[in-house]
Amino acid sequence: MLKWILGIILILIILPAVVIGSWLVTQGALEATGDEAFCGTCHTMTPFVETYREDAHGGNNAQGFVAACTDCHHTGAGVPGPQPPNMQCQVCHSQPYKNCTNCHNLVADEEPNKYDIDPSVVQFKIAQNPSPHRPEYDYVVVRHVPVDPGTYDDWGLTLPGYLDEPTWKYTSPHNILRITPQTTVADGATCATACHGTPDSPEGWFLRESDLYDGSGSRLPDYEANIGIVLPDPDVAPVNEN
Repeated sequence: MLKWILGIILILIILPAVVIGSWLVTQGALEATGDEAFCGTCHTMTPFVETYREDAHGGNNAQGFVAACTDCHHTGAGVPGPQPPNMQCQVCHSQPYKNCTNCHNLVADEEPNKYDIDPSVVQFKIAQNPSPHRPEYDYVVVRHVPVDPGTYDDWGLTLPGYLDEPTWKYTSPHNILRITPQTTVADGATCATACHGTPDSPEGWFLRESDLYDGSGSRLPDYEANIGIVLPDPDVAPVNEN
């Protein structure tokens, strides 16, 4: 009986010590690898670190507040309040790129006007991550790669599962800049103010439900495939609400 009591006492002492010790080690590792000195050890991050040191995030503000890199760029950091989402680098540092609106819509049996193809547009769109291959991101830049359900009708072919996958696809434009309209805000404001003030329109940066309609107000054929990745208006809702 005495052995059982001693065993329980040891467990009650050792288990909390192990838990607390593990937490201290983890927190210490996060802090040691969360500042610009560590992040700047990668040569590709040098310009970003230099900009950070001159920015309000790096202490260039009236309050002298300094934000660690992991406060924004790692959801596991000990940040008070709601954790920021994981965002692809291009969300903040990419520029507008070409998007297609309507491709290969079969409207006639003969060339040269067999397909109704709308011109491409230059846009910048952020959406919930549609890619199962890059699960580390909650929000990403997307490019529209549309196809009409009747594209291959004249070949006697159909497109089964047409609505199974979004046609707004994960993309990573190779046009990165340190300073972009997304990162340019008024003194004392956060970068979120730039994005969250974007209009609900084709010119806006967020992929909205309105982007799934054509110019006449009708739903595009791929509406149902994409409605699950749009960003609700007026604010970005959490990807996981439970």
